[in-house]
Amino acid sequence: MGSFLVYAGMAVAGIGFISLLRPLRFLRIPDRRAALGVFLAGIGFAILGALWPAPKVEVAGRRKALDELLWEYHFHEIHSLRIHASPQRVFQAILEVRPEEIRYLVTLMAIRSLPQRLLAGDGPPQVVPGYRLESLQREDRATRWFVTGKPKPAKVPVTGRSLSAQYESQSVSKRWSPAEILAAYRDALSGIGGRPIARDGCCRETYRLERGSAETYLEVAVEPDGRSFRLAAVETRSMRNRSMLAALSDSGFLSLRDVPDRDLVLGIVERFGPAGQQGARFPRSSAEFASFEEPGYAKIGFDFHVDDAKDGWTQLSTETRILATDEAARWRFGIYWSLIHPGSALIRRSWLEAIRQRAESPRAAPKGAGN
Repeated sequence: MGSFLVYAGMAVAGIGFISLLRPLRFLRIPDRRAALGVFLAGIGFAILGALWPAPKVEVAGRRKALDELLWEYHFHEIHSLRIHASPQRVFQAILEVRPEEIRYLVTLMAIRSLPQRLLAGDGPPQVVPGYRLESLQREDRATRWFVTGKPKPAKVPVTGRSLSAQYESQSVSKRWSPAEILAAYRDALSGIGGRPIARDGCCRETYRLERGSAETYLEVAVEPDGRSFRLAAVETRSMRNRSMLAALSDSGFLSLRDVPDRDLVLGIVERFGPAGQQGARFPRSSAEFASFEEPGYAKIGFDFHVDDAKDGWTQLSTETRILATDEAARWRFGIYWSLIHPGSALIRRSWLEAIRQRAESPRAAPKGAGN
């Protein structure tokens, strides 16, 4: 209902806006005064849809692996498909299907990520309290030089998606020392698998973070008096012949549960609260994901569930659940969800269709095996 009201409202507002320029009399909008009413009504419907309430729902019983990891949620979607192949072949197709096999994925993901960037903020996490982000620059492709410790301290070029940020202290009397700032980043990155690889004097340190095919180099350079510091990062990745699941792992999704030929569950925690609630330690295991309760975040879990439908058929379903950890995150995610839900549903259906095509392809069957 929320998504319907948002998109219907946007359509009505668009008609009203056009009629403000030139009344569409064939739609019974006789003048600009009526057009203004149509425009405002459309905006009202869109706002109502974006703020549509999302009560918390608790799952009755524990029928599948997702129920054990995310047994309550505010937002939810489920899609299913019958496939003429064995559960084993379907599950193998889930593991092997690649991003390029999923129709419209790149376009839909780009549209899907825009509202989240606007609502959650697109800046790097605030690791050091008391410092204000003064400037932020992003580039889709750039080359930067980083100091590494192999074979000895030397600079190496790294090319990829880059970020550069400048932070300034908000207080003259309560500045952090360079050692304290570097230690804060060291601790924050260790929580997500990062590690320091080189130290350059008192005030500069380089870190490296690996996730699947993605590799990130990050450098923090602090002024000796602690007045300001600079953050620079470059992410490189190779997606050739990578599966969709590997791509999700690279983007931060955790594999939470894998029951061969039956259940596969993935999850991620995303920030949807005010900027001041950044800095939480993100989950790195199924248990940490299930117990995560830091305010200002959304826990997102989704699964693939395979059922043997007999006579050579398999029922494949995918379910997505989102639990907001506080009210601020709930209403922010509610706005985001109302905007992206149609695109999310299309991605899920396209994903299932790609799995079906791979599982039913004669090339998917092992030599000498049947359906």
